[in-house]
Amino acid sequence: MKSGFIGFFLTIILLLLTSRTEADECKDAVQKILSEQLKGVTGCITKLNLNDAKERADKMSCVLRCVLSLEGIIAPDGLLDPVAALAFVEKFLPANVREKATMLMMQCQDAAANLKPEEENCSSYDAVIRCAMNAMNKFC
Repeated sequence: MKSGFIGFFLTIILLLLTSRTEADECKDAVQKILSEQLKGVTGCITKLNLNDAKERADKMSCVLRCVLSLEGIIAPDGLLDPVAALAFVEKFLPANVREKATMLMMQCQDAAANLKPEEENCSSYDAVIRCAMNAMNKFC
């Protein structure tokens, strides 16, 4: 009887350790997004010819704008493309969190109303970037 109980108990533990939850899938998806964006940061630093640390720090908003442009979230005219932002959510996130993620990302549209693509330091993008980062932290 004891060996049957121990086997059952071990099976339950094994199932708990190996089963993936929806939250795990969401966290993995967010991690993949962040990983891809990090690759984009490196490419954008090169593309923008930002050679020293101070220059990179001063233009970090431009680097992140570039990353969002590579992802299609920022259109070629420098403005937010809400359709592309929603497609991005659809592409990367599991179905069970897409509705919540979409609602969170839609809140960033207000911040995008004040974008000034022509500015040199890209500071008008700070609010959109901050909003998107906060939204991603709430997806899962």
